[in-house]
Amino acid sequence: MRCTGQNLECLIVWAQNRFRGYEFSLADTLYARSFSEFGIDGNSKISLDAAYELTRGLGTKWMKDNEAVISKRLGPNFRVRRWDEWLDNPDLPAAIQRVRTFFEQPPLSKLVEADATGYLRRKFGNAVFPVHQTEVLIDFIIEECAVYFLHSSKENVRHVYPGKSLAVLRAMARNDIDVDPRIDPEMLAVFRNMKRTDVDLRGKNHAD
Repeated sequence: MRCTGQNLECLIVWAQNRFRGYEFSLADTLYARSFSEFGIDGNSKISLDAAYELTRGLGTKWMKDNEAVISKRLGPNFRVRRWDEWLDNPDLPAAIQRVRTFFEQPPLSKLVEADATGYLRRKFGNAVFPVHQTEVLIDFIIEECAVYFLHSSKENVRHVYPGKSLAVLRAMARNDIDVDPRIDPEMLAVFRNMKRTDVDLRGKNHAD
């Protein structure tokens, strides 16, 4: 996993010289619906209630597994915001609808679909998936992006993730698409394509 253990510690070290406050957005129960649809191994579905409990448990485990390294690097200067906290935010439904409407416009609709099908192929191979399963992943992407945009619109934050960002977000960041209305660029999440070799645990940056 890219956001745990030493990988997480490298990410924290990279961020320490660039930001004043730190929040870990724990997307645990975001995965409940996709776990329910695809199961853990892609073969066996589970109930939505079981998937919720499973993802909530995985989030709790992540917190326990990484509490020591986070506290070592940041002391008390951080918070963890779990996904259920976002689901309880009264502004989230409107944000989801705004993103859904926005992503239905070409060419974004094709990029979101490509992001969803690309994930399925990486996870489960080159199988052909029913339309409703692709829609589950599209809903996942919409909810995730809605939280990013809502967070950025309410607070002066930047979202940092040690991996390749979604194709739809890369297109929006390049500002090379013609859509209306355009989301304010200040609301865009800033992703960091960071490898472990970028930072060592002494705090030296090898690449910016």
